[in-house]
Amino acid sequence: HTARGFHGDQLSASFSIAFFGNSLVAILAGELGQYTADILPLTQLSGSFHYGGYTAPFVTANMFLVFCFSLLTSTWSENYGQSSKDVDGKNDGLFEAAQLIAAQP
Repeated sequence: HTARGFHGDQLSASFSIAFFGNSLVAILAGELGQYTADILPLTQLSGSFHYGGYTAPFVTANMFLVFCFSLLTSTWSENYGQSSKDVDGKNDGLFEAAQLIAAQP
């Protein structure tokens, strides 16, 4: 949060906005799902393959999934943090702890 230039006091407001947005998107997704289910009746394509009806919201959700994945992969800048190498044996304590755990019955 602070790496993006926001003050630490704004974290609570950010979570509140995210919670509200999540609720709003859930309501809109339900309405859109019902609308798409009502557009076409369930129709058998062949064998056990159907389209329309109660399958339409899942097809619509997959279209949004592909769209959002494309948007995310093209705009996301990942925060990898700082890399450090263990040249001074700083992780020896972790190795010793793992050995101690492995030695316990």
